[in-house]
Amino acid sequence: GAQSYPAVLRAAGYATAQAGKFAAGFEHIGAAAFAHFRPFRELTYRDTAFCAGWPAACRPLPQRRGLESAAIAAELEAWIAAQTGPFYAEADFYAAHDPWGSDPSDRAKFVATHFAEPASLYHEWG
Repeated sequence: GAQSYPAVLRAAGYATAQAGKFAAGFEHIGAAAFAHFRPFRELTYRDTAFCAGWPAACRPLPQRRGLESAAIAAELEAWIAAQTGPFYAEADFYAAHDPWGSDPSDRAKFVATHFAEPASLYHEWG
């Protein structure tokens, strides 16, 4: 049968990791493909909680404060730093949509910058 790209790499000896959003109903594929599998425990944009093991063995991991994108990056940065051989890391972010906002620590970086809103910002795609 067909295998996912990460599963093929894992079978070939690569260390594999995933963090973030994972398609509901396909967790069994992720658990087989990724030795370090960290799907979200709950869907949130702030104060992210990951699982270790899935689905039946979801051991909640400590919650990371801040935006979920920063939590995903931190999870994989730490994992990558520990690798000594070939690896594959997958960061799965949400599509950007409401609620809009930023991490308070990022706001000072752009205080003097104006970002124009695109005309399609509130367009309902369908």
